[in-house]
Amino acid sequence: MIEINGKKLCENCFSEISQEPCPCCGYGEAQEETDRSVLQAGTKLNGHILVGKVMGKGGFGVTYLGYDCRMDKVVAVKEYFPNGIVYRSGGTEVLLADAKSQEVFSKGADKFYDEAQMVAQFNGNPNIVSVFEYFRENNTVYLVMEFLDGITLKDYIKKRGNLSDGQVLFVFNKMASALSITHSAGVLHRDISPDNIMLCTDGKVKLIDFGAARQIMEESASNLTVVLKPGYTPMEQYTKKGQQGAWTDIYSLGVSLYYARTGILLDDPYERLDGDREFEENRHGINKDLWAILKKCTMISTSDRYASAIELKKALAGVSAPLRPEPISVGSEDVGKEENGSSGDEDRSLQTDAPGEKETEQTGGEQEEPAADLTADLPVDASGYDATVNVYKKKGGGDRKKRIAAVCAICAAVVVLVCVVSVFVVARREKGPSVVIHYETDFGNYGVGNLIPKEKLESIGGDVLVTLEIETGDFVPEEDGRFYYKIRPITGDYWFNVNTKIVDTDVILIDDAGFFYVRQDCSRFSFTVNQNQISRLKGIGYDGEETLAGIWFTGTNIKIRSARLEPAPQ
Repeated sequence: MIEINGKKLCENCFSEISQEPCPCCGYGEAQEETDRSVLQAGTKLNGHILVGKVMGKGGFGVTYLGYDCRMDKVVAVKEYFPNGIVYRSGGTEVLLADAKSQEVFSKGADKFYDEAQMVAQFNGNPNIVSVFEYFRENNTVYLVMEFLDGITLKDYIKKRGNLSDGQVLFVFNKMASALSITHSAGVLHRDISPDNIMLCTDGKVKLIDFGAARQIMEESASNLTVVLKPGYTPMEQYTKKGQQGAWTDIYSLGVSLYYARTGILLDDPYERLDGDREFEENRHGINKDLWAILKKCTMISTSDRYASAIELKKALAGVSAPLRPEPISVGSEDVGKEENGSSGDEDRSLQTDAPGEKETEQTGGEQEEPAADLTADLPVDASGYDATVNVYKKKGGGDRKKRIAAVCAICAAVVVLVCVVSVFVVARREKGPSVVIHYETDFGNYGVGNLIPKEKLESIGGDVLVTLEIETGDFVPEEDGRFYYKIRPITGDYWFNVNTKIVDTDVILIDDAGFFYVRQDCSRFSFTVNQNQISRLKGIGYDGEETLAGIWFTGTNIKIRSARLEPAPQ
């Protein structure tokens, strides 16, 4: 039992209790030998995150129930812990099984950290799990995420049976919305399955467990079947040279929802090449519009699937009456007691039994926690230096005039220092560091994607020079039979044009619709966006939903690989 902010909580499940053993989880009784490969209940991370019981243990990490002592809030903590290459010897430190694994482990840890940074930009989206913080400790990486009171789609099907057409359409819409956001920012999930779709008791559907660390393991593994989920993985993920994109996630989502509707998991794509018998006819009485969407999502060839999540959303919006989305109700009886961990490569992430006390709402202010270092939580000024000041008092007398002179000298020095720091801070605010955004997905031809978030542009300060690294190629001809290499930045009401100033000679012309036509051998081009334009950037309104605010792109025969943001030259 531990006391936090005046409450006595179980160290294992964080239920509020008056005595041990805990009546909710039994913690405090004579315990059997614990798993020494995981962190023990009561371990503290990053100075304020208390670790509780293990909620899931998969091939790439361990997920714990946690408690944020500052926010007085139940959270989920995910630890990067790839099976087979690391171990613990009873302490908290993660150790390498052998020196040969160092490179793979380090790359995976970096990807895991980068994943947290990427997913954190989607915080507040109702269909994507929020990441509150991420840090390195114990020779590995940790993500602190929102605690989801709910059940995975996989376990819901086990308990309740297959979903109806309306329920499938409901989940389809929520996941397509989530993917339209992540793909626009260049983030692929790579591991969608019923294990990674959470149905919450508050009615929300959330996408969890992005597979960045899994990707590194796939690239390094000699046997890819160890890390790929049979049935849910499309053809292009089986080879290192496979072209992955939005269609990759769409395939996995389609297979997941076909399984949710029928209880049948499709064969691996290589087996389906010999004859796709499952889709020869609609043998399960699925609504014809929904059937067509499921079939297109799960086509073996990438060119036969939807090219983007927005294209998928359009198809879902076109489903005719009487079929309508049917929300899924998840009650406390569905969220049963979970064993500590799961077998195989499955990572059950945030599927948990709810703690004894309902999760508290996150508030704006932080609650203080007793700490030895009283300056740890004091502010840091914009220059990046600690804003705290240490004042030393010296005992004894001395000449009064000397003391006054010394005080005056100190005051003058402080004034000068403040002025210098102020100038430095203003300069930093006006000219922030450059930012590079890398994209893994394409917006296809006349699709929409490759978002530059408004907050990234604002972080630069002032007018921003945007430099796009691009690839051109003969993909789709126009109606006149010619190939054009054109791209257009947009914001606001879907095709609302961003007025920009071109600063690159590789741009041949700008047409009345705001498209930039570039030369075939062009590998980069730049444009500027001023402060006023940045302040007015919006999301793209689509089907009544508002996407992230920023600059989006559309066009044809061009792929954006990265965007560099830096202060515009005066």
